[in-house]
Order: sequence, then structure tokens, then C-alpha cells
Amino acid sequence: MIDAGLDAVLTKRGWVQALICGAIGGVAALGQAPFDLWPLTIFALGLLLACLRRTRSAKHAFVLGWAAGGGYFAVALMWLVEPFLVDVARHGWLAPIALSAACAGFGFYWGVAGWITYLCRGQALAFIAAFVLTEFARGYVFTGFSWAQVGHVLIDTPLLHWSSLAGSWGLTALIVL
Repeated sequence: MIDAGLDAVLTKRGWVQALICGAIGGVAALGQAPFDLWPLTIFALGLLLACLRRTRSAKHAFVLGWAAGGGYFAVALMWLVEPFLVDVARHGWLAPIALSAACAGFGFYWGVAGWITYLCRGQALAFIAAFVLTEFARGYVFTGFSWAQVGHVLIDTPLLHWSSLAGSWGLTALIVL
């Protein structure tokens, strides 16, 4: 049933597919605090992989990954707008620009993961490796921004102790796996 639904989604126009993948990314972010619905993160990343496996080109896979990343960071980083609301009259207009720029920039890494996944013919292990490596890069490139890692959804769970062995990227690999 899910396969038939995904096939129906991926026969839509490209922008509709991107919107749907953006929504999938937003659902994945519901595993982050304050929502703490980490099973939704696992489900949404599985849907993202299924969508990436059905793409028709590397560019298309990049766009879908970028859209999913943008949706993920729009929900997971919604707290970024709060500093701009301290003096709304002076700085409030910057809040949507800051959040949009952050979502586009950080979503780019998910786009690279989608592109790599496509190049590896949609293999699950390639998706896991690409996803963890691009999240690692996001934490270090251009001075990094390691907040809202996918592995952070496990902070309030008994699985947190695995971070002592593999760090936050190990938790990310566990979630994506």
C-alpha cells in the first residue's frame, strides 16, 4: 500500500514531489524536543529513502533531499526566530529571512545525501553512510552547526547511552539504520 502511494506521489509534478518531501522532513523533525516523537523520525526517513529510490535523476534526488532537509530544519530550528522577537519593531523582519536561509543552507546537506544515494542506486547502506557523513560535515564545515542532528531525537530515550560509544553521529546512524 505504501509503495502504491509513493508511486502515485512520484508521478506528480516535480514541485509537488518537493513539497511532499518537505512535509516528510517536517514530520521527521517531530522527533526533536519539545515534541519527542522519535518513532516518526524513523518512519519519515524510511519514506524519504523510498522516495529517493524512485527518483528519475541525480538532480531530482538532490532536490527531494534538499526539500526534505528544508522541511526538517524548518520545524527543528523554529526556535531560531525567538532572538529576533526580543525587539520586534527593530529586528522582527529578519526572523523569516534567518529561518529560511538556515533551512535552505542546512537542507543542502540532505540534498547531497540524496544525490549520493541516487548515485549508489538507492542502496540503504549508501543512504545511511551519506546521511551520517553529510550531517557530520554540517557540524564542521563553515564553523559548523551541529544542533538538530537526527540522532538528537534519542536524547530522552534509553538509547542515549549508545552515544558514549559512538557519539551523536552514532545515534544518527542508529536512527537512519
